[in-house]
Amino acid sequence: MRGLTLAVALVMVASAGRAEAQRYRVLVASENGERNVIEFRPCIPAEGSGCGAWIDRETVPDTTARLTTSTGASFGPGDSVWIDRGTIRIRSAGGRSRTIDDRRGMATTLALAPMRDYAFVVLRPADAATSTVVMVDLSTRSVIANCPMPSRAYALAVVR
Repeated sequence: MRGLTLAVALVMVASAGRAEAQRYRVLVASENGERNVIEFRPCIPAEGSGCGAWIDRETVPDTTARLTTSTGASFGPGDSVWIDRGTIRIRSAGGRSRTIDDRRGMATTLALAPMRDYAFVVLRPADAATSTVVMVDLSTRSVIANCPMPSRAYALAVVR
Protein backbone atom coordinates (compact mmCIF):
# COMPACT_ATOMS: atom_id res chain seq x y z
CA MET A 1 0.00 0.00 0.00
CA ARG A 2 2.83 2.38 0.85
CA GLY A 3 4.46 1.70 -2.53
CA LEU A 4 1.21 2.45 -4.34
CA THR A 5 0.80 5.74 -2.46
CA LEU A 6 4.36 6.74 -3.35
CA ALA A 7 3.79 5.84 -7.02
CA VAL A 8 0.59 7.89 -7.17
CA ALA A 9 2.35 10.87 -5.54
CA LEU A 10 5.21 10.66 -8.08
CA VAL A 11 2.78 10.56 -11.01
CA MET A 12 0.90 13.59 -9.66
CA VAL A 13 4.13 15.59 -9.23
CA ALA A 14 5.33 14.65 -12.73
CA SER A 15 1.96 15.56 -14.25
CA ALA A 16 1.85 18.92 -12.50
CA GLY A 17 5.33 19.80 -13.79
CA ARG A 18 4.40 18.78 -17.34
CA ALA A 19 1.19 20.82 -17.25
CA GLU A 20 3.06 23.90 -16.02
CA ALA A 21 5.67 23.43 -18.76
CA GLN A 22 2.86 23.54 -21.32
CA ARG A 23 1.87 27.09 -20.40
CA TYR A 24 3.39 29.90 -22.43
CA ARG A 25 3.01 33.62 -21.81
CA VAL A 26 3.67 35.99 -24.70
CA LEU A 27 4.08 39.74 -24.27
CA VAL A 28 2.63 41.59 -27.28
CA ALA A 29 3.07 45.27 -28.22
CA SER A 30 0.49 47.02 -30.38
CA GLU A 31 0.87 50.12 -32.52
CA ASN A 32 -1.59 52.03 -30.30
CA GLY A 33 0.69 51.63 -27.26
CA GLU A 34 -1.11 48.68 -25.65
CA ARG A 35 0.95 45.91 -24.07
CA ASN A 36 -0.84 42.62 -23.44
CA VAL A 37 0.15 39.24 -22.12
CA ILE A 38 -1.41 36.31 -23.97
CA GLU A 39 -1.48 32.92 -22.30
CA PHE A 40 -1.20 29.89 -24.58
CA ARG A 41 -1.92 26.37 -23.37
CA PRO A 42 -1.63 23.66 -26.01
CA CYS A 43 -4.29 20.97 -25.90
CA ILE A 44 -2.85 17.73 -24.59
CA PRO A 45 -4.79 14.54 -25.41
CA ALA A 46 -6.35 12.95 -22.31
CA GLU A 47 -6.16 16.21 -20.33
CA GLY A 48 -8.60 18.26 -22.43
CA SER A 49 -9.27 21.18 -20.14
CA GLY A 50 -7.72 24.59 -19.88
CA CYS A 51 -6.32 24.64 -23.39
CA GLY A 52 -6.41 27.44 -25.93
CA ALA A 53 -5.24 31.06 -25.92
CA TRP A 54 -6.54 34.25 -24.37
CA ILE A 55 -5.43 37.75 -23.40
CA ASP A 56 -4.45 37.40 -19.76
CA ARG A 57 -3.87 41.05 -18.88
CA GLU A 58 -2.64 44.42 -20.03
CA THR A 59 0.85 45.24 -18.80
CA VAL A 60 2.65 48.43 -17.99
CA PRO A 61 4.50 50.21 -20.83
CA ASP A 62 7.99 49.79 -19.31
CA THR A 63 8.01 46.12 -20.36
CA THR A 64 8.85 47.12 -23.97
CA ALA A 65 12.58 46.60 -23.42
CA ARG A 66 12.14 42.84 -23.97
CA LEU A 67 10.04 43.19 -27.10
CA THR A 68 11.64 42.53 -30.46
CA THR A 69 10.68 42.01 -34.03
CA SER A 70 12.20 39.00 -35.74
CA THR A 71 11.50 37.32 -39.05
CA GLY A 72 13.49 34.12 -38.58
CA ALA A 73 15.09 31.72 -36.11
CA SER A 74 16.81 28.35 -35.85
CA PHE A 75 15.25 25.78 -33.55
CA GLY A 76 17.57 22.82 -34.04
CA PRO A 77 20.62 21.75 -36.04
CA GLY A 78 19.59 22.61 -39.59
CA ASP A 79 15.98 23.37 -38.59
CA SER A 80 14.62 26.87 -39.14
CA VAL A 81 11.44 28.92 -39.17
CA TRP A 82 11.08 32.25 -40.95
CA ILE A 83 8.63 34.66 -42.51
CA ASP A 84 8.66 34.80 -46.30
CA ARG A 85 6.36 37.30 -48.07
CA GLY A 86 3.75 37.07 -45.32
CA THR A 87 3.79 33.28 -44.92
CA ILE A 88 5.36 31.11 -42.24
CA ARG A 89 8.06 28.78 -43.60
CA ILE A 90 9.53 25.84 -41.69
CA ARG A 91 12.49 23.79 -42.94
CA SER A 92 13.93 20.64 -41.38
CA ALA A 93 17.56 19.60 -41.43
CA GLY A 94 16.71 17.12 -44.19
CA GLY A 95 15.73 19.99 -46.47
CA ARG A 96 11.99 19.31 -46.33
CA SER A 97 10.04 22.57 -46.18
CA ARG A 98 6.48 23.49 -45.24
CA THR A 99 4.64 26.75 -45.87
CA ILE A 100 1.79 27.94 -43.65
CA ASP A 101 -0.36 30.57 -45.36
CA ASP A 102 -2.98 31.62 -42.82
CA ARG A 103 -6.21 33.34 -43.91
CA ARG A 104 -6.20 35.55 -40.78
CA GLY A 105 -3.44 37.74 -42.19
CA MET A 106 0.16 38.11 -43.25
CA ALA A 107 2.88 36.97 -40.85
CA THR A 108 4.97 39.93 -39.69
CA THR A 109 7.13 38.86 -36.73
CA LEU A 110 7.87 35.75 -34.66
CA ALA A 111 9.40 34.56 -31.39
CA LEU A 112 10.45 31.07 -30.24
CA ALA A 113 9.49 29.37 -26.98
CA PRO A 114 12.47 28.76 -24.65
CA MET A 115 12.57 25.03 -25.50
CA ARG A 116 12.36 25.91 -29.22
CA ASP A 117 9.38 23.58 -29.75
CA TYR A 118 6.87 26.33 -30.56
CA ALA A 119 6.91 29.60 -32.47
CA PHE A 120 4.55 32.51 -31.81
CA VAL A 121 3.71 34.59 -34.87
CA VAL A 122 1.83 37.87 -35.40
CA LEU A 123 -0.64 37.78 -38.30
CA ARG A 124 -2.01 41.08 -39.59
CA PRO A 125 -4.71 41.54 -42.23
CA ALA A 126 -3.87 44.28 -44.72
CA ASP A 127 -7.16 46.13 -44.36
CA ALA A 128 -7.97 45.90 -40.63
CA ALA A 129 -6.83 47.51 -37.38
CA THR A 130 -6.63 44.10 -35.70
CA SER A 131 -4.22 41.17 -35.61
CA THR A 132 -3.97 37.59 -34.41
CA VAL A 133 -1.15 35.87 -32.55
CA VAL A 134 -0.82 32.18 -33.40
CA MET A 135 1.09 29.33 -31.77
CA VAL A 136 2.88 27.06 -34.26
CA ASP A 137 3.93 23.55 -33.25
CA LEU A 138 7.31 23.15 -34.94
CA SER A 139 7.25 19.34 -34.79
CA THR A 140 3.88 18.96 -36.54
CA ARG A 141 4.38 22.18 -38.54
CA SER A 142 0.88 23.42 -37.84
CA VAL A 143 -0.97 26.24 -36.06
CA ILE A 144 -2.40 24.81 -32.83
CA ALA A 145 -3.80 27.89 -31.06
CA ASN A 146 -4.66 31.50 -31.82
CA CYS A 147 -5.65 34.66 -30.01
CA PRO A 148 -7.32 37.60 -31.79
CA MET A 149 -6.04 41.03 -30.79
CA PRO A 150 -8.21 44.17 -30.86
CA SER A 151 -5.31 46.21 -32.28
CA ARG A 152 -2.36 45.86 -34.68
CA ALA A 153 0.48 44.00 -32.95
CA TYR A 154 4.03 44.70 -34.11
CA ALA A 155 6.37 42.94 -31.63
CA LEU A 156 6.30 40.04 -29.20
CA ALA A 157 8.43 38.16 -26.68
CA VAL A 158 7.96 34.95 -24.75
CA VAL A 159 7.99 35.65 -21.00
CA ARG A 160 7.90 33.28 -18.04
